[in-house]
Amino acid sequence: MCGGIGSICKKDSTPDTGDGIVIPPNADRGPSLFENLSREDRDHRVPAIPGVTGRRRRIRRLHSRTGFDVAVYPNGKVRGTQSPKNKYGNFEFEIAGENGEMRIKGVITGFYITMTPKGRIVGQPQPDINGTVWIETRASAQSAYMSFLSRDYAHYGWYFAIKKSGKPKAGHKTNHPYPQKSISFLSYIVSEEFY
Repeated sequence: MCGGIGSICKKDSTPDTGDGIVIPPNADRGPSLFENLSREDRDHRVPAIPGVTGRRRRIRRLHSRTGFDVAVYPNGKVRGTQSPKNKYGNFEFEIAGENGEMRIKGVITGFYITMTPKGRIVGQPQPDINGTVWIETRASAQSAYMSFLSRDYAHYGWYFAIKKSGKPKAGHKTNHPYPQKSISFLSYIVSEEFY
């Protein structure tokens, strides 16, 4: 009898699909659904909706653990806002490389959240200047909060942070102690657009 306690079962090891079709163990099952797609292609693939063409763009908001949503204003200032409907608080994450590297772009202003060489957080219209690329990190695998480490100033340990007052925290004040409340953010999707 096969399946008893301590028994050895010498049953055929070919999987059965339940319909009487037996799949040989070394059969080519074809590529996985996302196997050959890059992260950008996975995030921007178009669903099979009739009449919808183009690429998908997810509009997100960043909520700081200090209680503020992040906003980039037309004058280039980055601030925390307590209004969940502030139009300057909508962002798009653009992939800038591998391993969680991204740019955070304000949808309305078109400004990228940037860290200057002195550690100040500002909005800049050019995506290719120093300080616009961030590395997404998490304190632990189970944590819902993410932090954004500046790629250009990672050797200093400078993070994007919003203080309890809603103002951005200077980069040199974010490296110790880790993790600080001000560097922790939740990202949530507000809407999806097709363009």
